[in-house]
Amino acid sequence: LQQFDLTFDNPSGPVKAEMWIDGRKRLARLVLPAAAVTVIRDDLSAVLSREERISHPGDEDLFIPAIGFNLGATVSRPKDTGARLPAVVLVAGSGRQDRDETVFGIPILGQLAGTLADAGFLVVRYDKRGVGLSGGRVESATLEDYAGDVVSVVNWLRRRKDVDPERIAVVGHSEGGAVAMLAADPQSRIKAIALVAAPGSTGKEVTLEQQQHALARSQESEEDKKAKIALQLRIMD
Repeated sequence: LQQFDLTFDNPSGPVKAEMWIDGRKRLARLVLPAAAVTVIRDDLSAVLSREERISHPGDEDLFIPAIGFNLGATVSRPKDTGARLPAVVLVAGSGRQDRDETVFGIPILGQLAGTLADAGFLVVRYDKRGVGLSGGRVESATLEDYAGDVVSVVNWLRRRKDVDPERIAVVGHSEGGAVAMLAADPQSRIKAIALVAAPGSTGKEVTLEQQQHALARSQESEEDKKAKIALQLRIMD
C-alpha cells in the first residue's frame, strides 16, 4: 500500500486526511484523524488487524477473556520482576480507540505504559471492544459495558502470580475517566483510580462545549454557528 497525506480545503477550515491505495491504484483506506474516522475496504478489513504504533522492551501481546469475547491487549513489565508487582490498567477515551490510543500521531497510552513500567508497575492496555484485535460489538455499548470490560481485565490480573491483587489501579483518559469511576465499585476490588483530562461535567455540557470550540475556529457566519448550536441542543434534549 502507498500512503498519501492530504489536506482538504473546506469552507470551515482545512481537514487533514490519509489516503491509502493498493498496487492497482484502488482506494484501500481513508483516515480522517481529527474526526477519528477510518474507512477501510471490505476485502482488506479483518477483526484481527491493528497498526503497532509503539512498543516497550519486554512487551507481551495476549488476549484477555471478557464477557462473551476476548480483548486484545499488551502487558508491559518493569525490568525487575522478582516480587509480586503493583498493576495499572489503562482505559482509553471515546471513539474506536486501540490499546495505544493514538491521537494526532501520538500514542498516548503506549507512551504512558512504557513510563509506568519503567517506574515499577505491570501495565495493561487493550483494544476497546470491536477495535483492533478485540471482539465484541460497539453499536449499543454503554459506559457500563465498557466498565465491565475493565473489571474483566482487573479480575484477570488478580489471578496472575506476578501481580499483587491488593495493588491494582485503573487510569482513565478522557471518557475513560467516567468508565474507570463506574468500574471502581467495592465489588471490583480496584484499589485506586486516576483520571487524566476526564470530564468534570455532564455529557451534554461537554458535547456542547466541544461543538462551540470547533465552531469558534471555523469561518462560518455567526448565524450559521448559532443555528448549529440550537440544533445540537434540540438533538441532545
